[in-house]
Amino acid sequence: MKYTPGITQKVFAIAASVLLLLLLIAANTHHKIRSVNAEINYLARYIIPVVQLIDDATIAMLEQEIHVERILSWQQQPVRQSHLVDAEKALWHQQYNQADRLLAEAVKQLTLADNRVPASLHTAPDSAILRAVEQIRSANQRYYAHTRALLQEDAQNTASSEKHLPGQTLSQEENALNRIAEDALSQLQNYAITTSQRAQLHQESVLLQNTLLTLITLITGMVYAAILSKKLSRPVTELNQQINHLLAQEQLSQVQARSHDEVAVLTQRFNLALDTLRRAEHLKDVFGLYLDPQLIEQLEQRTLDYNVAGERQCVTVILSNLEGVDALANNLSAEQFIRLLNQYLDIQLGISREFRGILNFSLTEILSFWTHPFSEQHTQNNLACHMLLSQLTGVAQFTQIVQKQYPNNVTDNAMQFRAGLASGELVVANMGPSGARSFTVIGDEVNAASRLKGVARFFKVNLVLSEDVVGSLDEAFIIRPLGWVKVPGKDDPIKVFHLMGYRKDYSPHSLAQLDSYVEGLRLFESRQLPEATSLFQEYLTSQPEDIAAKKYLALCQQWQNGLEPPADTFYWEIAQK
Repeated sequence: MKYTPGITQKVFAIAASVLLLLLLIAANTHHKIRSVNAEINYLARYIIPVVQLIDDATIAMLEQEIHVERILSWQQQPVRQSHLVDAEKALWHQQYNQADRLLAEAVKQLTLADNRVPASLHTAPDSAILRAVEQIRSANQRYYAHTRALLQEDAQNTASSEKHLPGQTLSQEENALNRIAEDALSQLQNYAITTSQRAQLHQESVLLQNTLLTLITLITGMVYAAILSKKLSRPVTELNQQINHLLAQEQLSQVQARSHDEVAVLTQRFNLALDTLRRAEHLKDVFGLYLDPQLIEQLEQRTLDYNVAGERQCVTVILSNLEGVDALANNLSAEQFIRLLNQYLDIQLGISREFRGILNFSLTEILSFWTHPFSEQHTQNNLACHMLLSQLTGVAQFTQIVQKQYPNNVTDNAMQFRAGLASGELVVANMGPSGARSFTVIGDEVNAASRLKGVARFFKVNLVLSEDVVGSLDEAFIIRPLGWVKVPGKDDPIKVFHLMGYRKDYSPHSLAQLDSYVEGLRLFESRQLPEATSLFQEYLTSQPEDIAAKKYLALCQQWQNGLEPPADTFYWEIAQK
C-alpha cells in the first residue's frame, strides 16, 4: 500500500525545512559577522593606531627640523642669544626623542599586526611598510646625529666656508626623511583602505546570501527571514559607514546598539573610541591657541574638567605694556611697524610658554595669567616673577633688533617695559562668540594689575607686585618695598613692592646698600625723619637715579623744614593707571 503523507507530516516537513534554512541563515550570518568583527578589530587595534603613530612622528620630525633651523639661524647671528639657543636645543632633543619613540612603537605594532592578521584577510601588511618605517627611524637617527655634529661644529666657530656643505647635506637629509615618511604613511593608509573595502565586501556578501536564502524560504518564512536579516545587518552597516567616515575624516556620529550580541559589543567599543577622539579634538579646539602642544598632551593624559567657562579660581595675573612704541610707530610705515610688533610678540609668547603662562594681547599690552590645571597654585607667583624678569631680557633683545633695523628711530631708553603683578580669586572664562572665543580671566585683580602698572610708571621702575604676591615668593628674588599708594578706583591704600631681580645677581655690597633703603623707609614710616634722611642720602650715593629714594628724601626734608606730616599712614596718590 502506497504511503501518502498527511497534513501533519507535510506541515512538519515544511516547518522542518524552514527551520533548517533559518538555521543555515543564522549560522552563515554569524560566521560572516565574526569575520567582519575580526577585520574591524584588526584595523582598530593595529593598523589605524600605526597610521596615527607615523602621522604624529612626522609632525614631531617636522618640529625637529624647525628647531634646527632656528638654532642655526640664532648661532649665525652677530650677537648670539645663548639662552634662546639652549632652550631651542632642549626642544629639539625632545622632539627627536618623541619621534623615535613613536616610530619604535609603530615598528612594534606592525610586527604584532603581522602575527595577528585575521584569517579572512589572508594577507598581513606588506613587509615593505615595516621596512619603510624602519628606514624612517634610521634616517631620523642619522639626521639627528648629523645635526648634532653640525651644531657642535658651529658652536666651535668653524669657518663659514666649512659650514655650507654640511648645511646642504642637512637639507638633503631633511628632504629624504620627509619623502620616506610620506611614502610609508601612504602605503599604510592604502592598506587600511583596502582592508576596509574587503570588510565591506564581506558585509555585502552577508547581505547577498541572506537575500538569496530568504527568497528560497519566502513562501513559508519570508517575514521571519526579513526580520532576522534586518536585525543582523543594520548595526554592521552603520558601523561600516562610520569607519568609512573615519578614514575619510568626515563628521562622525555614534551608532545605536540594538541587540546584546557581538555586534552590540563592537558598537559599544566603536562609540567609546569615538568619545575619546571627540574629547581629544575638543581639547585642541579649546586650548590649541593658548598653550603649547606639551600642555595639551598633558591634558589629554589626565582626567580633568577643562571646560572652565565661568569658574572662579585662584589666579596670578600680569598686565604689562611696552611704553614708547607709539613714537616708534610714527616714524615707520604700517608694514614696518606690524613686522616689528610681531617680532616683539613672538619673543613674549616664547617666554610665556617657557613659564606655563596663558597669554592674551592687544598691540603691546599683554595680559598673562596662571591658573589650574595648567599650573599648581603654590607655583604660580614664582612662575610669574621668573617670567617678568625674562620679559625684561626679551625687551632688551627687542630693543637691539629695533636699533639694528632702524638705528635712527630709537634710543637706548626710548622704550620702557612696565608691568603689574597681582594674585587673587578671578573668574576664568572661555569668552566670545562661538567662532572666535578667547580663554581669559575677569575680576578685580586684573584691574589691580593694571593699576600696579601705573605705580611702576610713577616710581619709574619696571616691575611692581602686590603684597599678596610677595608673601609666597621664594628667596631667589630681590624684592624691596615702595610704600603705600592709593590708586584710582580703590578707597583704601595698598602696599606695593618692586621686583628688582635675582638675588644671585647682587653682590654683598649691593645688598647692604639696599638694606639702607629698606631701613630708611621703615624709619620714615615711623616718623624718625633725621635717621631716615641719612639712610636715603647714603643709598642715593650709589643709586643716584632711584626715584623712590628721591621722593622719600624730599618728603623727609620738607617735613623737617616745617611742612606738617599726615597723622595717619602716609601714601602716594596715583592719578593714572
